[in-house]
Amino acid sequence: MDEELGTGSGDRLRLSRTTERGRATVAAIGEIDFVASPHLGDALHAAVTDGVHRLDVDLSQVTFCDCSGLNVLLAARCRCGEAGVAFGVSGPVSPAVLRLFRATETLADLPVRCAA
Repeated sequence: MDEELGTGSGDRLRLSRTTERGRATVAAIGEIDFVASPHLGDALHAAVTDGVHRLDVDLSQVTFCDCSGLNVLLAARCRCGEAGVAFGVSGPVSPAVLRLFRATETLADLPVRCAA
């Protein structure tokens, strides 16, 4: 099931979600900043509450991500852990995201998985 998700943040961020066999992938395209990050958080939370067993976030087409986006990802990882849902970032990630993960030393906290 493919689903386009509205963001309410104008044209800067588009979200979509694909769910198949209990695995959800939320794809973000554009900029994740303090205005857009709550919408990403809502999409990730909805996937967990829908009962998936694995949640991946595709950040390959993200052109900008600040610490508010990083906080959303870290919170989603914690929420998934509490719910028994596997969480990861689909690889490869965009250079902007990789730069943020390296600068904040969160690569170990947000595992990047190659698409399977």
